[in-house]
Amino acid sequence: MQQSRANWFRKMRAELSVWEFRVEPKFGRGLPVPTGNQRKRIPQIDSLEATAQDVLRVIPSLRNPLQPVNRMPPEILSHVARYLIEDEDDDAISIVPLTQVCRYWRESIISTPSNWTLISNKNKDMTAACLQRAKAAPLEITLEMPLDPSFSDIFAPHSQNTRTLTVRSISTCEELTDAFPNFPQSMPTLRSLALVRRHGTDWDQSIDPFQSFVPALERLRLSGVPLYPSLLGLGTLTEFTIRASLFKLHLDTLLDFMEGNPSLERATLDVWFIHISLLTSERKTPMRNQLRYLTVESIDKRDAQALLSSIPLQRGADLHVNLSDKLAVLSNFLPGVSAAHLSDPPSPTFFQLGHSPHDNHIILDGPGGKLSFSGISMSKVLFADLTVLPLGNVREVRLHYWEGDPVVTTPEPPVFNPSYFPALETLAIDCDVDVLDILSVLLSNTPPSPSLKTIGFLNCDLSEDVMEELTKFASERRNIPTSTPLHRVQIVHKDGVFPSAASIRRLREYVNVVEARIEDEFSADMV
Repeated sequence: MQQSRANWFRKMRAELSVWEFRVEPKFGRGLPVPTGNQRKRIPQIDSLEATAQDVLRVIPSLRNPLQPVNRMPPEILSHVARYLIEDEDDDAISIVPLTQVCRYWRESIISTPSNWTLISNKNKDMTAACLQRAKAAPLEITLEMPLDPSFSDIFAPHSQNTRTLTVRSISTCEELTDAFPNFPQSMPTLRSLALVRRHGTDWDQSIDPFQSFVPALERLRLSGVPLYPSLLGLGTLTEFTIRASLFKLHLDTLLDFMEGNPSLERATLDVWFIHISLLTSERKTPMRNQLRYLTVESIDKRDAQALLSSIPLQRGADLHVNLSDKLAVLSNFLPGVSAAHLSDPPSPTFFQLGHSPHDNHIILDGPGGKLSFSGISMSKVLFADLTVLPLGNVREVRLHYWEGDPVVTTPEPPVFNPSYFPALETLAIDCDVDVLDILSVLLSNTPPSPSLKTIGFLNCDLSEDVMEELTKFASERRNIPTSTPLHRVQIVHKDGVFPSAASIRRLREYVNVVEARIEDEFSADMV
């Protein structure tokens, strides 16, 4: 019986283009029901089939909430998503893959407006999606000019939510006003503005594109863009950056602008006064507001000295000076600058000297503030020239000497003289020059830095001769009543000459702690 029924089914399947087998009371128990052109489908059956398919699709999704990762609150998932956005990202495209993990993740991440506030004009579809998902959250807009006209249509309804606006590669001021009609009044919540001019383009300084500036800006960055009259009355800035070479900007105009913002705390000034008359101040009173953070970058030491002598800093402020004037010798530049900044006690506790063919820098840091110089020539500098700096309370010194490209002729670095650091406790050396020269100077001082307790070597070639001198130094320290015995020596190496196990054992006879290890990757903050 079963065999004959199966043969009948095969015969019917061969003759019909569509075949379904159902058990229906109306047609009898177990009878086949032909469909397709031979018989219309029954609507009730179609409805039941659709319902069954919906249930089958839902069953896998019902298992997802049982997973621990899907029991996290949506706020946690959204917080994790924001960690994927890097500082240099202009939009939120990096978190899109998370929305494709499962339905719960997608709903949690998409429903959080703060995840989608980074907007750029790199991808029109991404821009539209982010603007829709951000809703009324404050927006951070980054644009590359020239701007596609279609972007203005997408962005215009959301312009009032813009909190941060960065516009790069601007050719003319008209390009900016055409992209944002009624700017800046169209952005009443704007708090941060950065305008970057395209290199090599001409700019008409006589035309002020802003007319009047209503938004209460907190941060302003101008790169190759003039300081327009409409910006002079802001009065609300806390952070200001200007990189304006070749513009006829007078020193007094800049100082008046900064003083007109009493809440200003951070300023970065990269200004080239194209005429000597422009950096001659006629102010009868010094600036009243005092900055917490000042960076001065200049190609001419006269411009830098004019700015530093005119701008006061708060106690404990950070001062960074970066000069590209190859004639600015350190000993001729420092007098007066250090006395105005870090001479009042407490003086710095940290000193770093870096010397290489491509970069020279000096860093002083401590409770009294931070002083950083880079780009200054050290070709004629003796270590004695650094005595114009307040070094008496320095407890940690780091020396970075790099020869770099052997083809480049590198002047000899200033020879370290520990007698200038009477309170020195930690000395860290990172160099590819002869360490023996440094140790010989260290040994020649009697006593050399009586408080010295720790010496660290980072990627230094420590030959047997160097280790012998270091062991000798450690042994002699124990016999000097007025000096602290050497407590710790740390050797961290990546390649080059590493000390032998026997030399390390001999050193441990006179030093309490000797750490020696080879690492593929390491940080300069080893000590």
